[in-house]
Amino acid sequence: MAPFAFEQKKMVRYLGATGQGQSGAQFMASDDGIQYVVKFKENSQGIRILTNELVANTIACYLKLPCPQGIIAEIDSGLLEISNIEERYGRQISAGLHFGSLKIENSYRQPPRALINQVRNKDTFPGIILFDILTDNNNRNNQGNYIIQSGEQSGFDFYIIDHGYCFGRPNWDTSIINKIGTWNRNALKEMRDCIQGPDPFRVYIEKVKSLSNEFITEIVDGIPVEWNVSPSEREALKRFLFGQRDKIEEIINQYKNLFPGWN
Repeated sequence: MAPFAFEQKKMVRYLGATGQGQSGAQFMASDDGIQYVVKFKENSQGIRILTNELVANTIACYLKLPCPQGIIAEIDSGLLEISNIEERYGRQISAGLHFGSLKIENSYRQPPRALINQVRNKDTFPGIILFDILTDNNNRNNQGNYIIQSGEQSGFDFYIIDHGYCFGRPNWDTSIINKIGTWNRNALKEMRDCIQGPDPFRVYIEKVKSLSNEFITEIVDGIPVEWNVSPSEREALKRFLFGQRDKIEEIINQYKNLFPGWN
């Protein structure tokens, strides 16, 4: 089975720090002029967060959740030499493959939570919650893990970002399989309060269940070798995702009491 064909873009311009998040993400532009938020292999949280970001982002996009498209960001030695990235970043950066996600324009960097129930795409909230269960995202209930885009007269849209703490923590290992069937309940109350109806998760339960073993295997096998995920860790990650997918309905039904509008 061939690994998943992640989109890979060559970065050609350094545009400065985002000023957000512990990983020190930076703005960069690719050779086709598109701007990305890039996380380096040498970020302060460890190289494993690149794997977390890439795998989680690919799954979120498959589920058609509001998540900026992720790519593998290629940075060569020439760009490092002519830019001041390392000086601005404060540590040495190696040429090679890093993680990037599309920059969302006209977005609030620290959106007030009061805006959450005003966004136009609240219908995706059940999917986001199930996605966080599927990937054991341990950091959704945090001001820096979502953004709200302003469409001026057209209203606001909610986006999920920053998935470095998926799979429980940035430095997970093969013991992740012991967490199959669990949820850390890390969710935004404002999102939970928007869940309404007698079977509000049904559409996204079916979408999660449609994630095939083959698709998950292709994603995990496509993680760049230089990101140092061992064969045994790859197998454990596949088994974890298979297990969470198969138990997704059972897990969410255990926590019906967290959703006052689920009737």
